[in-house]
Amino acid sequence: MRDKVIKKYQNKCGVCFLKKEKMHIHHIDGQGSSLPISKQNNDLENLMLVCAKCHYSLEKNKRGAKKITTWAIKYNQCVICKKTNNKHRGKGFCSSCYEKKIILKIILNTKNMRGFIIKIIIVKNPLT
Repeated sequence: MRDKVIKKYQNKCGVCFLKKEKMHIHHIDGQGSSLPISKQNNDLENLMLVCAKCHYSLEKNKRGAKKITTWAIKYNQCVICKKTNNKHRGKGFCSSCYEKKIILKIILNTKNMRGFIIKIIIVKNPLT
């Protein structure tokens, strides 16, 4: 059954959509390994492939913690473009805005030949 779940989710976490080394099988309805085998719900539709971090968060949610959103663990949408059509990349940024953030950070931290930090005036923020 584990192989079928891995294939269904293409070896990616069903919450954060990342491929990680250690993946867990999560029982969506909560009827998993904590119950006797006769009471477990191991239907393919009830099983979700998740990374260890997301699995911990999902299990924590059962106990009343903050719910995981469908886009990312802490964010409903990208903090820059406010969209959900691109996958979450990290720190609240979608994959597109995350790349722009890295480029902007490199530009702002560039030093000139003498070792002084170049001050750049940005007329228009490229992230908007």
